[in-house]
Amino acid sequence: MAATTPDGKPIEYDPFTTALMIDPYPVYRSLREYAPLYHNAERGFWALSRYADVKAAASDWKTFTSEDSVDLDRSTKSFGEGAFVDFSPPEHTEIRGLVREAFSPKRVRALRPILVEQAERLMKEFVERGSADIAWEYSSGLPMQIISHVIGLPPQDVPLMAERLKRFVARDEADPMVLPPDALAAANEIRAYFSAMADERRRSPREDLISELAHASLPSRPLREAEVTGLCFFLFLAGVDNLSGLITNTVSALMEHPAQRAEAAADPSLVPAAVEEAMRWDAPLQMMARTATRDVEYPGGTIPAGGRTVIIWAAANRDEREWPHGEEYDIHRPPKRQLGFGEGIHFCVGAPLARLQSTVAIETLLKYAPEYGPAGTPQRVVKSNIRTWEHLPVSL
Repeated sequence: MAATTPDGKPIEYDPFTTALMIDPYPVYRSLREYAPLYHNAERGFWALSRYADVKAAASDWKTFTSEDSVDLDRSTKSFGEGAFVDFSPPEHTEIRGLVREAFSPKRVRALRPILVEQAERLMKEFVERGSADIAWEYSSGLPMQIISHVIGLPPQDVPLMAERLKRFVARDEADPMVLPPDALAAANEIRAYFSAMADERRRSPREDLISELAHASLPSRPLREAEVTGLCFFLFLAGVDNLSGLITNTVSALMEHPAQRAEAAADPSLVPAAVEEAMRWDAPLQMMARTATRDVEYPGGTIPAGGRTVIIWAAANRDEREWPHGEEYDIHRPPKRQLGFGEGIHFCVGAPLARLQSTVAIETLLKYAPEYGPAGTPQRVVKSNIRTWEHLPVSL
């Protein structure tokens, strides 16, 4: 039986539709209230939307495995062998451990001067001309520079890799569950680039992450070349895609709430809370997929063993069972664990960098343009699991 509201209106959750990408939150509200276990028979998946259910599923890697890809379109398989987001312990623990130190709070804090310098340079340029596409020029440009610095990309290679990454994430609206040929070609180019780079670092190591990985070993063996390249690919995408989305969504949220924006501009100590609340209120990574390893019973039905299961972070983050007035953006909301960075063993390894980078980006924007506003027509990213703006023109 199809899910419906009490007045008989069908509840339709399909993350591949443009309508849902534009505004998913009314559907999320209906899912939480009337269909907390939802089945999309056409796409072949189940979905969880309440905070308690999402958190429990994400925390139970034995029951809800990531090994069949955390994306419904299985695009993470394009990264190669090292993308630990699709692994389970002990392999997941071993490979994640190789990069955890690179994103530790201590290492991330050391990046702050570089972040401030880059953000100030960009913002001065934008203010001088009076406008900017915040999403593309600032929110994407800043993370691209920083993650490239961490991994070890030469500055002259960053524009080419940015273009390849843009091709990889592009999807055909007519067939969104299949990676287009150009996306697959871009994935091959990115892997080949990191493979050549890792080979060069084996001969001439430097003070960067790819040098560390090129010489790294697991407890039982050296890290394979395919694992090094896949790991760099995954970190490169996550370091740009998700981080840029958090900056953009915070810019957008504050633009929608000018009184709170004015408070944050007057008191920069409020900026970290503004960023954290944006992650809760409008998470750039809306959902991820898991696969049930056994039958799992819920009050509304059963997810069968082998069932693809969507855990909707963004729906859980507005669940009023957990968040009073959860549909509202409030930078004064009492601190509480939101799920925008994930949960369990797959909690975002780059969360410290994401928080710091977004905080610096918003602090700098509010310092130079505290009354920024819309200028032109924004354009959404068209991707099933990402909700942010591809283009967000603003006046400064």
